[in-house]
Amino acid sequence: MVCFFCLSPTVANAHAYLQSSTPVDQSTLDQAPKKVVLTFTEMIQNEYPSIIVRDSKGNRVEKGKAFINPENDHVVEVGVQDSLPADVYSAEWRVVSADGHPVSGVISFKVGKTDKSFTTGSEIGGNATSAWPSTIVKMVLYIGFSLIAGVLLFFLVLYRGMIDKRLSKRAGRVLYVGAGLLTLGFLLFLPVQVQIYTGGKVLDIGAMGQLIRHSGIGHLWLLQVVSFLLLIASFIVIFRKKLVGTHVVMAGTALFVRGNLVC
Repeated sequence: MVCFFCLSPTVANAHAYLQSSTPVDQSTLDQAPKKVVLTFTEMIQNEYPSIIVRDSKGNRVEKGKAFINPENDHVVEVGVQDSLPADVYSAEWRVVSADGHPVSGVISFKVGKTDKSFTTGSEIGGNATSAWPSTIVKMVLYIGFSLIAGVLLFFLVLYRGMIDKRLSKRAGRVLYVGAGLLTLGFLLFLPVQVQIYTGGKVLDIGAMGQLIRHSGIGHLWLLQVVSFLLLIASFIVIFRKKLVGTHVVMAGTALFVRGNLVC
């Protein structure tokens, strides 16, 4: 039981925040900039950094893809088209901070003399990432995990008698609900993360595969799935009253606790 209670997650707690930008937010420039540069308070992961620059009509004017400065991993930049006309421009950005969480925002600037007002975040709308789908998925995962952990703690700590048919049936119902919620959460997790990280379609299989292979959040998802399967195997063993059941459950629970806490 020691590993169950003492296992602590190792994960960064701070999100990245925009520290400065070039051009400065809501500034007016005499000449068009050659690029947009964003500096953050924390390291930015090389996972889908995005800066989209638009004019007042919504036309994209950035040149190439956004990238992390090779000399400073706090800096993300993107080039812009040459000789931008007098207008108001917005730069919508989305990056992944060192703790694996995506953050996003918008800055705006004017070029030359123009009567147009600065574009606000609400007017840009369309590409802003909503956090509620991710919150719902996490709630589903946490509820499912809590149900399963409750059954495990009951049998490992509180209950010392034989597991009769009636008790096994009741516990099984709780486990089925918990396992069902976890399965649902795991199935929804990747599509939601793809939308958050890339702003693309939630059912983009290629993006899901890339997220699993190359991102910390994808590796975490794999750890959770493996831990979940280990727990299912533990249930089968413990309800068959094998002597190794308790040890398997403890190991599976420890892994699963770690996987859930770091997310």
